[in-house]
Amino acid sequence: MQLSRKTVIAAAVEIIEADGVEAVSMPRLATELGCGLISLYNYVPSRNALLDAVGAEVMSGIAGTLAPQPNWQDDLRAQIRACRQVARAHPRCAMVAVSRRPAPASMARAAERALATLRKAGFGEPDAVRIARALAAYVLGSLLREAGARPGQAADDHPADADRDFEYGLDLIMQAVTARLK
Repeated sequence: MQLSRKTVIAAAVEIIEADGVEAVSMPRLATELGCGLISLYNYVPSRNALLDAVGAEVMSGIAGTLAPQPNWQDDLRAQIRACRQVARAHPRCAMVAVSRRPAPASMARAAERALATLRKAGFGEPDAVRIARALAAYVLGSLLREAGARPGQAADDHPADADRDFEYGLDLIMQAVTARLK
């Protein structure tokens, strides 16, 4: 395998998803990749930088899946669903991403798109920020609830009601958000 920044990050993602963020260390990563420890530092200067890169890589999938929708409500729903989809595909790495300070640029881009959608709908900046935060908290809370449904449950082996429950909650929130414009 050709060592590159991309392969280093991909290996870290695999370790995190399999064994948790605590299991990621530069020595383990070197062992997994079959390279010397010093070689890794050519691609990531530290474990902290590696975790930043993992968060950025995983969350970059949000923007790549979205096409503009015909109205602001559908556009915002699509953004929220894309966040959930990415986080469900890599739940442990998504938690790494949301815990990094500052947040990865890929998350900032997703947040800025949500804010732009809300501003375009007619919300002022303070309300747009509050709504975006509420939506982010809803997605995160839903993911935590799903993950806690059955310990050890695979990301794609979620209860059948999880999608229906998520959509129901999203409908309630979007109704409340839409009502704020009137």
